[in-house]
Amino acid sequence: MDDVKALVGQEAGAAINMREGGEWGIRMLLGRRPTEADAPIWEGCSNAEELRSRFLALPELQQWPMWAASRPDDADEEGLDFAQGVRWSSRLGLRRELSDEEVAMHAPSMASVKDLRSVFRSREFEARSPDALFLSDLSTFRSLAPLPEVKPTKAFCTNFLGAKTRVAFLHPDLAWKDGTVEPIPSHLNPSLHGIGEWVGSLRSVLEAKDRFVMMELGAGWGPWLMSCAKAAELRGITDLRLIGVEADPHHYEFLVQNFLDNGLDPSAHLLRHAIVGVEDGFAEFPVLHDPRSDYGAGAVFDEGERDSAEVRGRLERIECVGLANLIRQEGRVDLLHIDIQGHEQAVLESAIGEMNEFVHRAVVGCHSRAIDAALIELFSSNGWYLEYEVPTRAVQNPDLSFHYPVDGEQIWVNTRV
Repeated sequence: MDDVKALVGQEAGAAINMREGGEWGIRMLLGRRPTEADAPIWEGCSNAEELRSRFLALPELQQWPMWAASRPDDADEEGLDFAQGVRWSSRLGLRRELSDEEVAMHAPSMASVKDLRSVFRSREFEARSPDALFLSDLSTFRSLAPLPEVKPTKAFCTNFLGAKTRVAFLHPDLAWKDGTVEPIPSHLNPSLHGIGEWVGSLRSVLEAKDRFVMMELGAGWGPWLMSCAKAAELRGITDLRLIGVEADPHHYEFLVQNFLDNGLDPSAHLLRHAIVGVEDGFAEFPVLHDPRSDYGAGAVFDEGERDSAEVRGRLERIECVGLANLIRQEGRVDLLHIDIQGHEQAVLESAIGEMNEFVHRAVVGCHSRAIDAALIELFSSNGWYLEYEVPTRAVQNPDLSFHYPVDGEQIWVNTRV
C-alpha cells in the first residue's frame, strides 16, 4: 500500500495524461486498438491506480479466455511512443513510477505491445499485484496469439494448440469429449489439466531459445510433451528433445501412439517404459486392471506400499531410472514435469543438485500437504522461485484421517539456468 501511495503522491506533483494511459492499457490488456467508445475508462480518472482498478473491473478483461487466443495485436504500432508505453506498463503492472534512467534502460528492448506485456510475467508484478495475477496468465497465452484455427477430429479431443488426445486414453466418463476442441483453460473453460500447469509449461517454451528440451516423468499418454511440442512449433522452434518416462505398460503404449497421432517420430526422442526413482535399478509397478480410469498408481519401493498397489493390478518388476542420472545425461532441461504419485519428494531431493545446475523450470504434481510443505522448503532453500501453487486438496474421513482426492500443483523456476 505504501507503493501505491507513493505513486499517487508522485502523480500529484506532475500531470499525467490519463487518456494516454487508458489507450496503452487497452493495447496491453485488451489486445486491441482503442476507440472513442473507450473514453469512459479514463474520463474523470485522477491517477494511475484508479485507472488500473477500472481496467480490472472491465467485463471484457475478466472474460479474457474467450478472446485471448484469437484476437491479434493491432499491427498498426508505427508512431507509438514506446518510452511512454514502458512508463504505463510499470504504472498499471508494477504499480510504481519509473525513473528516467529506468525508462532509458528498458525502452530499447520494448519494440511492440507484446514486449510491453511481458511485465505481467515478471517476479515484481507477481509480488506487487496479488489481486491481478490473472493478468500473468493472460500475458502468457497472448504471447502465442493469434493461434491457428483448430478443427475437431473424430475420436480425439484436441486442445487450443492443436495437440490431439485419443478419447480412448481418457476415463470413460469423458467420452463426450469425442470430436471436441478445448479452448484456453480458465474458471470459465475447465480443462483436463490445471491452469498452473499450462502457464508453467508455456512459459518454458516462451523462454526457450533455438532448442527446447523437456521431460515428462509419470508421463501417462504424454499430454504435456505434445502440448509443448505444438507450442514450440508455433514459436518456430524445430530442434526438440522430448523425454517421456511411464511405468504402466498400457499407458506407455498410449504414450508411443500419442506421438504418432501428433506427427512425431517416437524414435527421434527418448521414451522409456520405466519407473522414476532415486537411483538406477529395479522396482515394482502394477499392470493396471483399468488403464483408462486409473492414472493414480505409484511404484512399490518398500513393503508398506505393496498392498495398495496390488489392488490396482498385478505387480511387475521393471527398470527404475534415477532422476539425477537422467538429468546428467541430457544436460540443460527447459522443463521438467513430474507427477509420480507421492514419491516426488524423495526423488526430487535426490536430484536437487542436478536440477540446480541443469533444469530451468519444474512443474510438480503434489499428493499430500506434507509434500507441499517439504517441496516449498526444498526448492526455496535451493534458490528457486515459486511461480504458482495450488495446495493439495485435503478431505477428512469419518475416522478423522485424511485423503487427498485432487493433486496439488507447484511451478518453480530456476533463473540460474
